[in-house]
Amino acid sequence: MSKIIKKIKYTWQVFRWFVLDNLLHSEVKKVGHLFLIMLKHYLGARPHSAIIETGNTCNFQCATCPTPHKLIHARRAPMIMGLAEFQKIIDHIKNYVHIVYVYNSNEPLLNPAIVEMIKYASQANLHTMISTNASLLTEEKSRAILNSGLGEIRFALDGLTKQSFEAFRVGGNFEQVIGNIRQFCRLKQELKKHRPIVTLQFILNRYNQDQIPDIKKFAKEIKADKLYIKPFILSPYAYNEEERKVLSRKFFPTKDINDEEIVYKKSVYGFS
Repeated sequence: MSKIIKKIKYTWQVFRWFVLDNLLHSEVKKVGHLFLIMLKHYLGARPHSAIIETGNTCNFQCATCPTPHKLIHARRAPMIMGLAEFQKIIDHIKNYVHIVYVYNSNEPLLNPAIVEMIKYASQANLHTMISTNASLLTEEKSRAILNSGLGEIRFALDGLTKQSFEAFRVGGNFEQVIGNIRQFCRLKQELKKHRPIVTLQFILNRYNQDQIPDIKKFAKEIKADKLYIKPFILSPYAYNEEERKVLSRKFFPTKDINDEEIVYKKSVYGFS
């Protein structure tokens, strides 16, 4: 029964975000575009989303990154996509997809043209999303993003203490990141913006395994639209077996966790 209830809640949430909220804010064209793309998706087996990698660089050096830059840069030189190239891609795909993830193996805010990119995609009636470590989110940048038409922003906050956060997000400054997230959410409320959807991402690991009640409280405090608690998984693509054993001993949770948001069994995800 709980799974059915969760499914109903999720369906209502998606309908509210993608249809109802847009209609209430006079974004009829985006709703029309969504239905057209979904019609093509279900009747013609077409994709409904696309990933555009606007760069392949990051200012953090997280030990467990699923796309470690030592691996990426061994195959592709560091790069930042230009606005003209991005616009060309959007022009090519705008009649085939509705959701565009404007990030992949990178920190999207490192691209100086990211706000203009989001604006261009939004003006084409696309739902855009970025995932960021929030370290570069100044007040000026936050205001620009809030006025860009961005559909969703995901903040990676994997610890609510300096020790737990900085042990996992190597290169990050806890006070700076949490301050930037608070500021962004405060500005969104002050400007009375219904977009972007704010998602708080919390990757479960050894350093934060006792902080689930705290992250739920924080998500409510900043009025995040969604809290996404993720199990911690080490990709065999990025790390060999020996590396995964070493990293699992350092980062995997040491106990099973049963919570309404997540069921985590260490025997499933970790190494014995």
